[in-house]
Amino acid sequence: MKETLETGVDHLYLMVVDIPNGKIYIFNTLPLHPLLIARKQAVKSMAAVLDGMLKAAYPDVDVLGPRPHLAAWYPEVAPGIPIIETSYIDKLWVLLRL
Repeated sequence: MKETLETGVDHLYLMVVDIPNGKIYIFNTLPLHPLLIARKQAVKSMAAVLDGMLKAAYPDVDVLGPRPHLAAWYPEVAPGIPIIETSYIDKLWVLLRL
């Protein structure tokens, strides 16, 4: 996902949906940034879109099983992510994990 920081620099972070464990993780190199609440809301919005895409692609399959829809899951910041404040390095870090 992409956001623009107050400095005008774009910042990238990953959203990972772990369906078997019922979790959504945010892999972010600026985890303590003031935009963390907005990031979590953006992830929840994207999860709602993804949920709709799963239902449209697999209408006869209950992909999530007994779990609630994805937008109801609480996004968690993944532990152990290095804090990188350089705009070029954070993009490289995200691309290396894709």
